[in-house]
Amino acid sequence: MAGNAWYTVPGAKPSTLSRLVVQVMQECKIDITSQYSKAVSDLPCNEFDVIVLLDADHTVPDSLSAGRVLQMDIPDPANLMGTEEGRIAQFRMNRDAIQEEIRKNFQNFRFE
Repeated sequence: MAGNAWYTVPGAKPSTLSRLVVQVMQECKIDITSQYSKAVSDLPCNEFDVIVLLDADHTVPDSLSAGRVLQMDIPDPANLMGTEEGRIAQFRMNRDAIQEEIRKNFQNFRFE
């Protein structure tokens, strides 16, 4: 494997990074303020140890390869309507669900 860090497969087209995502990640002391939404063509390489798909309808693009793929079904709270508190709560639930799945599936995974 290429020994590359974690990436999630980007959507069909890049979009802006929600300030609510930044806020809920900062609650865990993770600073993503310098991150941005990327297209597949923006990725630094095409081989990865792990690809995490957050949408059950997504597949790994033919241009990418991975030693392991984790498929999840996480609703996109960016599209939710309602109060900011409700949207933040959904972002938190997503963050926690992703963290739990990563821990459960990769506790013994070794990057080479």
